[in-house]
Amino acid sequence: MTPSVEPKTRSQEWLIAAIVGLTILIFVFDSFFPLGFVIPALYLIPITLTSRVRQPMTPFMMAAAATGLTLAGIWTTWTAPVVPFELGLFNRSLVILAGWTAATIIWHTAQKHARQELEALVDARTAALEDSQAQLRQLTALLLSAQDDERRRIARELHDELNQRVISLAFDIDDQMHQTTVLPDAARATLQLVKNEVAELSDHLRDLAHRLHPSVLDDLGISSALRVCAHDFEQREHIPVRLALEEGEKPLGRHLSECLFRVTQEALRNVAKHAGASHVFLALSYDEDHVVLQIDDDGRGFTPQDRAAVQRGLGLISMGERVRLLEGTLTLTSDLGRGTRLSVSIPLTGISNEQTAHLAR
Repeated sequence: MTPSVEPKTRSQEWLIAAIVGLTILIFVFDSFFPLGFVIPALYLIPITLTSRVRQPMTPFMMAAAATGLTLAGIWTTWTAPVVPFELGLFNRSLVILAGWTAATIIWHTAQKHARQELEALVDARTAALEDSQAQLRQLTALLLSAQDDERRRIARELHDELNQRVISLAFDIDDQMHQTTVLPDAARATLQLVKNEVAELSDHLRDLAHRLHPSVLDDLGISSALRVCAHDFEQREHIPVRLALEEGEKPLGRHLSECLFRVTQEALRNVAKHAGASHVFLALSYDEDHVVLQIDDDGRGFTPQDRAAVQRGLGLISMGERVRLLEGTLTLTSDLGRGTRLSVSIPLTGISNEQTAHLAR
């Protein structure tokens, strides 16, 4: 960086030296040649040249120096004055006024150019930031879409491949128990224990596949999926969930349904982990051209001071990003000791083609 800055600094130094030298030369001419107000008028030249100097106060400094030298020229003239003293003083006063006027114009023009350059720089940085944010949103959409696709693939493999093999193994054990007539009681008890473990493993695999991607979301829609999600939450956490799920006139799109379901999953997970709630209220409604998801709990809540830490949580960030990609809004309100409310509103229409294209990849 130093090599690129040094030539500019050196050129500025040479320019300032030239202005100073020209000013001194004009003063010398003003002292030796009786040209009246013509020589002082030449001071406008170095004042004008200060417009090339980057220091904003240079024009005024030059105007002050020119004022002093112009007035000094009245008494330093070596030859007889061409005009009377009073007229010379008047002429030089006009030149001084012109110098300060020129300095003011130069300063104002420089400030205007500086503001324009700053505005252009801000606009360029803003455009670059918006472009970076757009690219980040596209990348986030791709990552979320890839994550959902991978969850769907893993869930399908767990349910259709691995779980089917486990179920087949359970049937094989049962067949061996029934086909083998002579079997010690201890061996039969052991096989029964193994069969029960395999059946329990099958249940766990089915539950895991369901949590990764519930098939009911694709088959029956968001309301049924939320109902199943709430039921599983009650069974797992022993916290009752009161439901108010409104059926829409038309089925929601895949990405909108996926977003609402993932937000509900994450919100219920946070309730179980942090809220200490005894009841949860889950509602899905339709307001004109928006779908609204609301999740309330009667847990401990949090203070405004805790909000910053809560909002930095990865779960809330993930929920907010999912909602924002669909041009929706997510609000979180809470009072200490009075529970927490999570509200999501997403437009049923209005998702840009660009966003839809990124989500569909």
